[in-house]
Amino acid sequence: MALVSALREDPGSHLYAALAGWAFPMPRPDLNAALLAQRVVNFLRDQSEKPWAADWPWDSDLGRGQADVTDEERERLRARLRSVSAIPD
Repeated sequence: MALVSALREDPGSHLYAALAGWAFPMPRPDLNAALLAQRVVNFLRDQSEKPWAADWPWDSDLGRGQADVTDEERERLRARLRSVSAIPD
């Protein structure tokens, strides 16, 4: 059971990738290296060029342009948060 739990939390495992809906597993060091490479390449590129994006295991377009909640739900949730928050607005 401990092994399955560890695999479930490791982004380099196929189990984690399957549970997260990723196309392939990507260990943390590879993820960090890809993030750094993307940042450096885009910093050094000519501004007329299109920004480069690394090949990520997740769908980068997922949810773009779509609200997760409706405006009414968002206001209801904000009101609920304000009612239980210890931090005043």
